[in-house]
Amino acid sequence: MITKERLLQLTLLLFLMTCVSFYSFVTRSEANRALEFEIKLSLPGDLTLYSDTGNDFNSTERVVKNLDNSTVGQWNTIRIEFEDFNHLQNLRIDPLPSTSIQTVQGSIRKIKFLTNARTFHSFSDRELNLDMSNVHPNHFLKTVERTHDELQFQILENSTDPYLLIPLSDLKLPKSSLGVLIPILSLAVLFALIILVLRK
Repeated sequence: MITKERLLQLTLLLFLMTCVSFYSFVTRSEANRALEFEIKLSLPGDLTLYSDTGNDFNSTERVVKNLDNSTVGQWNTIRIEFEDFNHLQNLRIDPLPSTSIQTVQGSIRKIKFLTNARTFHSFSDRELNLDMSNVHPNHFLKTVERTHDELQFQILENSTDPYLLIPLSDLKLPKSSLGVLIPILSLAVLFALIILVLRK
């Protein structure tokens, strides 16, 4: 028969486990929801990524990455963090500022979405690699060559608004799974133990 002291010990132990589980869930929730890709350009400049979460593309929902002279002709890894994938509808990558005064050669590859998976069994990273058929250059970008994981393009001289559009409506972005149940189930068992202790 379990004594009251033993129940108190189990309750304290479960309380500590619940605290650790909840902290782990919260900290993992805030990490690693990101878009990552590699890009190479023949000119330096500011690369801009716009995200459409239902308000179209706008100056508020954007991230600017500067590619200086040292990056020219080199593969550069770009990583952009998001709070959540759930509301993303479209992405737009502007490789250079809105006006290009000369022809620019460029390539983009290894586009992938990253997040943390939460299951009963593990806390592991998940990713979705994007096929280049889902990347659509506008008419100011000329496609030179396209494979499943790389797109070579050319920004035409005097282009006023060159960009790459990535529609997300048909993609199954990696999302969080059942990990939220871990702290909930722990709390439920904890309350059950507390009730048993109080009845003793």
